[in-house]
Amino acid sequence: MEKVKIKLKHWDYTCADECCYDYGVVIEVNGEECDDSYAGDDVEKALRFTLEKLGFEVEIEQTV
Repeated sequence: MEKVKIKLKHWDYTCADECCYDYGVVIEVNGEECDDSYAGDDVEKALRFTLEKLGFEVEIEQTV
């Protein structure tokens, strides 16, 4: 069975005058990084990116 390598890279940023702060999680699957630096903060985006990089066609249905 092939091993899948997933990295979750946490990042944060504080502006120069410290009035604003932002953070997120970058997802990397088998060495390919998601170009949306906030994808790790959104379950749907994270699942979609990961599964598509693994070659799956993805349909996600959300319910309330």
